[in-house]
Amino acid sequence: MDIRTTQYALDIDDTTGALRSLAAGRALERELLSAKHEKLPLFTIHYLDDERRFRQVSSAEASRCDIRRDERATETHVHLSYAHIGALDADVDVTVRCPHDDGLSYWSLSLTHRAPVIVTNVQFPIVVVPYRYEGRGPTNLLVPLNQGEVYQRPRPEQLQPDYADVWQFTEDSSHHIHYPGTTFAQFLAYYDEKQGVYLGCHDANGRVKIIKPVHHEQANGIRLGIAHVVGWDQPGQHDLGYEVALGVFDGDWHDAADLYRRWYEAEAAPGPRLRERQDVPAWLLDSPLHVIMRIQGELDAGPVGRHPEFTPYSNALPLLDRLSEQVGAPLTPVIMSWEHPGPWVYPDSFPVAGGDESLRAFTAATRARGWHVGTYCNGTRWVIGHKWTGYDGDEYYRVHDGESGVCRLPDGTPWRESWDRAWRPSYMSCMAAPHTQDIAVDYVAHLLDLGLDWIQFLDQNCGAAAYPCYSREHGHPPAPGGWMSDALSALLARLEERAATVDRETVFSVENAPNDHFRGHFHICDIRPDPEGRFVPLYQYLFHEYILTQAAFALAPNPYLDADQDGALFCARRPLDSDHRTRGTAHGLGRPSMGRVGYATGRSRWHPHTATACHRAAPRRRKRLPRLRTPTPPPTRPGYRARHLAKRGTGA
Repeated sequence: MDIRTTQYALDIDDTTGALRSLAAGRALERELLSAKHEKLPLFTIHYLDDERRFRQVSSAEASRCDIRRDERATETHVHLSYAHIGALDADVDVTVRCPHDDGLSYWSLSLTHRAPVIVTNVQFPIVVVPYRYEGRGPTNLLVPLNQGEVYQRPRPEQLQPDYADVWQFTEDSSHHIHYPGTTFAQFLAYYDEKQGVYLGCHDANGRVKIIKPVHHEQANGIRLGIAHVVGWDQPGQHDLGYEVALGVFDGDWHDAADLYRRWYEAEAAPGPRLRERQDVPAWLLDSPLHVIMRIQGELDAGPVGRHPEFTPYSNALPLLDRLSEQVGAPLTPVIMSWEHPGPWVYPDSFPVAGGDESLRAFTAATRARGWHVGTYCNGTRWVIGHKWTGYDGDEYYRVHDGESGVCRLPDGTPWRESWDRAWRPSYMSCMAAPHTQDIAVDYVAHLLDLGLDWIQFLDQNCGAAAYPCYSREHGHPPAPGGWMSDALSALLARLEERAATVDRETVFSVENAPNDHFRGHFHICDIRPDPEGRFVPLYQYLFHEYILTQAAFALAPNPYLDADQDGALFCARRPLDSDHRTRGTAHGLGRPSMGRVGYATGRSRWHPHTATACHRAAPRRRKRLPRLRTPTPPPTRPGYRARHLAKRGTGA
């Protein structure tokens, strides 16, 4: 079935409903999909059987596929009905809308199943593109992960293979890279110098998805993969509840991002821009210099000696005073690795290393200076030990009923995190468990009582992610799904309500760039871009008008990491113009190491607008980067001594 609009040509197999072909309207001879695409299914369904084992079926296993075309005044509709699909014995209805003057087609799906199983995800539609187009230039693959990534000339070994467990939440998978999480937007794009393919979800409700490119062996191409994590545990009819957009575009990653942004700003209720937000404290918009103070240790997985420069906390004030004078700006000292049993231990964290009273005195002294103290935390990850301090948290876990709130695997086993077992073993905590939420609210209340004004509680819940869980005891369906977003929304509301009870303004931050569904709950975020990798400023391009970012904890921007004499500090500065677009610079501690980390929002321009100074940082990278220029420091605020950096401090 051939469907032609003013923008593209789309071909659907008349017998199986499989996607056969996609081409741009002005270049119909250039096929954009992989060869033999018609042999691929239109969708795949994963489910847990009655023994809680993963199974899968696809549209190719349907006993019948009926296809109907409906021509309307402004768009063409195609209806596909699949009956009795494989061992699941489910029926699926698909509708494709093709507006005549739009570059995108819109795909929706509903599923009816009768068996007592749990449908975990639906992968739809299956779209595979070739690694390169014959006789054309290099290809590029845009992924909205971290702050944005572009694979230039992507190769199979750079991607995961398209294997079943890539689309399942299992013990071995990363548990925050889904959307909404570190995958901060709901689209993928693939393009060369002539045309591109766009695949995105137009879902304004933040339902959970796994969105990633994978290597597809059968088609010898790149699958632009979307798994809709539905968690349907009851028989009956279920709708995805949104459309998936598939189509073509001209240009580069900016143009693909524009497609998504147009939908997002029109349909997803993104909320007010920074200049219009009433909940952002004036002191944050005044762009204080963020200074990271590591209270214990040099590395996460390493010795954890306490730094006498910072404990008691008042010891840091002379250094911070000198820094504030040098840069001519107020400060936001952000403390980390302060948990008494060992860095990043949660929830058994208090009293803080150096003592709660010492920290209270420090926050009072900094506030008297017009500064505001912040902290990194450990999110909803229950730590049961720290091998560098000897902390054994099993008894605390037992006494405080930790098991009632931790995430569960499909077989009911408590879900141990894998990446930190060598130094800080932990369990992920389920966001929907009342115990998890109560502990989190009490924890943030304690931080507020200590005088902290800037709180990054969702650290480890990178990008504002809720962890997956298969428990039957937490009040949610027994598989990952939309309840994860509902639970995180409830927790964020409780934290905001608690912060409103103190007599000062509070800032909430999050590790990594927050996804577009939860972005409005945060005033600033902690980003760590790496210009040496696949990084492109996609997040900044999409959302720079909505949220502040700071990269004080980033490693990549530093020209080199160097031992210095004043203590373990990272610092970054982000001055703002009246439009809240970043243009800033960074200043170091006596002898700054400069580097660029931020990028202009203008097209194809890579220029410094945030730099990072670092000293006595962990020696993870010694490679010197090219010498970089930094902008002239902004005018000094009244009350601060004006001072520019010496010429020798403006480069690496």
